[in-house]
Amino acid sequence: FRKNIDLNDAFLSEHYSYQNYVTAYLYNIAYQKNNENIFDKNFRAILLQLIIEKIDLPDFRNRLLNKEINNLFFNNYNYLDKEILEAFYTNCTDTIAIKNFKQLIIDKEKLPLDCDFPDFEVNSVLDETKSIKTVIHNKNVVIYFWSSKMDSNEYLRKRVNYLCKKFPQISFVGINTDDSKNYNKRFFKKSEYQYYFTKSSKGKELISNKYPRAILVNSNGKVINSFAMLTSVHIEKQLHKLLSD
Repeated sequence: FRKNIDLNDAFLSEHYSYQNYVTAYLYNIAYQKNNENIFDKNFRAILLQLIIEKIDLPDFRNRLLNKEINNLFFNNYNYLDKEILEAFYTNCTDTIAIKNFKQLIIDKEKLPLDCDFPDFEVNSVLDETKSIKTVIHNKNVVIYFWSSKMDSNEYLRKRVNYLCKKFPQISFVGINTDDSKNYNKRFFKKSEYQYYFTKSSKGKELISNKYPRAILVNSNGKVINSFAMLTSVHIEKQLHKLLSD
């Protein structure tokens, strides 16, 4: 039946289940082409090329390309070589998606692996101005940024509370990006780990894009992951690595 699959159904392309089906179908072809190996860069290059070759609908192709390149950024950043980046930039016609992705790379490179986490001012929900380095001193921490304007806040709240229980050795420090201290108090149980930026805080330079960024910092103040996502299926593995460093 796979010989008769329509990968370019304009109506169905708007449906999440169809998008997932097409993605799984292309993954399977890439898996076979790459000698049944999904754990190397070559598999990702093949997958991107399949999207380019087999998806004719521009919006649908852009969506799949953007999804895959972002998956690589968050989970296999070392795979993003010149060839893969060029394939994305050349074949994606969504200029906003390209702009956002390029900003992601700029933001990540501002905090390279093992660099010292920068200092900046934050306000606590009690209106106390603090240095972020004082807040995270000698702690293994996850610093995550969030906004009351995000659609997934309820899921984020549950996710943070779950991770707090599973990893009590790690401090989860939330920074609200829209100066909403009262919202901070209501939203998370541990308000003592909730902050927001002061008006002139240099920390705002870390949120130049729309992604819900999280930064993992070890007890020595070194960045071990400058762009993690708390909603990722890989986050627990990354947190175990944080504790083992």
